[in-house]
Amino acid sequence: MELLIREFTLDDISSILNLLYDLDRPRPLDDDEAEIFKNKISDYFLDSQKNIIVAQQDTKILGSLA
Repeated sequence: MELLIREFTLDDISSILNLLYDLDRPRPLDDDEAEIFKNKISDYFLDSQKNIIVAQQDTKILGSLA
């Protein structure tokens, strides 16, 4: 299987959040907290001063780098 390295897109946010949770980042306690964290991640990734890439195999995001 081929590994694809590409720029981040907004469609990757859910997969990246799941990776963070797999790495023991605390999960949100409710939907409101989940939305706040998702927005913070989006703001971080959309910052023009940052370059975000992801590693993808088939349709699965395996990692990200900022």
